[in-house]
Order: sequence, then structure tokens, then C-alpha cells
Amino acid sequence: MRSPLRLILRLPLFLAAVLCWPGCVSLVERGGRWLEGDREKILAVYRGGNFELRHVRSRKSGAESLALFTGSFPTLRINASAPDSSGGLTLFSLDFTSPSYSGWNSFTMELAGAGTFSLRGNGGTLRIETLEILQISGGKIRHQDDRITGEEALSALRNRYERIRSLTGWMHERGQGRLFADQKAFEAYWEAALFPERLPRQKRPPDWERNARWVREGERRWNETYTRETFPGELWLVRNSGALFRDWEEAAAWIYFDYRWENLAESLTGELYFSKVR
Repeated sequence: MRSPLRLILRLPLFLAAVLCWPGCVSLVERGGRWLEGDREKILAVYRGGNFELRHVRSRKSGAESLALFTGSFPTLRINASAPDSSGGLTLFSLDFTSPSYSGWNSFTMELAGAGTFSLRGNGGTLRIETLEILQISGGKIRHQDDRITGEEALSALRNRYERIRSLTGWMHERGQGRLFADQKAFEAYWEAALFPERLPRQKRPPDWERNARWVREGERRWNETYTRETFPGELWLVRNSGALFRDWEEAAAWIYFDYRWENLAESLTGELYFSKVR
């Protein structure tokens, strides 16, 4: 059982990650980039709708780039090259931090994307033509007092991402692409379907105990019959071993982000209009 004091001490980190808007310069907002100690000079700031676009210069290398933020995911940053003479740019990576009460998962993921940013008067138009996620290229993990870096972190993050992709694929099929107002609504809807063992008996699915076979993982027991009747085969071992529960506890924000990625990418594809605010 978690220590109440330990949870209280970690609460500020969690709240900072959840509540910070893109305009707020916070450690968590910078995703994997702040973990590497990079520092940037902000050359210009543009805002449009739920998005903020920054033109930045690395204090370390002097290279200029664009950084796109969205209020829907405060710990997400999408990185693009600075526009060339014709406005063309390449979207090459995203940084994302998934906070939890026990720590965080922070990673950089490679992107394949192209678009343009055309300045006009006191604003500009961002046109993203293609945007595709590739693979995780680096990151760090903190779980309670443990920090994982380097190849060990990369391997753990990639394995977790594979499990998350399988899970969100099943979620989309079962929920038929159901949308949620925010992460809280997402968790409220899915937690009961993922882990009925945690519900009061009267709220569990009908015939919950019928033909139930149980597997034990540490201090927890999982209904193997429910696992096989509800989830696709690639998730049976993941749920019965407790890995799915650990993913949910330690990376729910990441699961929600992956579930919403296609919607986010669609909202970015096309034209976004920005006004210069700085």
C-alpha cells in the first residue's frame, strides 16, 4: 500500500503536469527535452484556437525550430524545422511526458511529417499535409525513487508502447471510436471494463463468478475467464500478469494520448491560423 505522505509529496508534480497550459513554461511541459537539459530562446510566439506555436533557438547548438503545443495535451510538444525560404517545414519528432502519482514516463518519438508556415502581417498560417508516428527514439522513466535511463529506458518504453497500442486498438473496436471530454472521463469509462476485480461486487459484470478461473499476481487476483472472454489474445498475458494494471497506474495519460492521437493528427492536418502574440 502506498504511503499517504509519499502521495502528498508527489502531488505537486502531478498537478503541474495535468493543469499547465501550453503558454506556461514548466519543466513537465518540455517533455523529454527538459530531461536532456536543453535550453532555448523563444524568438516568437503565435496562438490560434487551442494551439500555440513557438519559434525557438537552441542555446546549445544555435539551431532554430518550431514547437507546437496544444491545450488538449499540456505535456505534448511537436517539433518541426524552421520554415525555409518558401515556408516549407518538416515535422520530425514529438516529446511527451506521462505523469502519475508514482513518477513519469517521458519520451521522444520520431515523426514523418511535412507542411508549410506562411507569415502574413501579424500572423501566419500553418498547413500540415502529412503527419505519422514512427518509433520512440529515447526517453527516461521515473518510478517512485528509481530512475531508468539509456537503453534500459528505451527498451521499457518501446515495450510499453506496444502494449498500449494493442490496448487502444481494442478500445476503439469495443467503444467504436467513442470520444471523451478529457482524461478523467476516459478513465471513468474504461477502468470498469479493464479491471472489474477492483469494483464492488454489485457493480461487476453479470455472471462474473460463473466458470471463473483465477490467476494470482502478487497480492492481486485476475479473473482469467473474463480476460479470455473480453480481450483479444495478445492482451491475455498482459492482463493476467498484472502488466496491464501497471500500465494503467503508471501511464494512463499516455494511454489516453494514444487513444486520441488519430483525432489530434486529423485536427492538425489542414490549415491552422495563428496570430503573433510575442
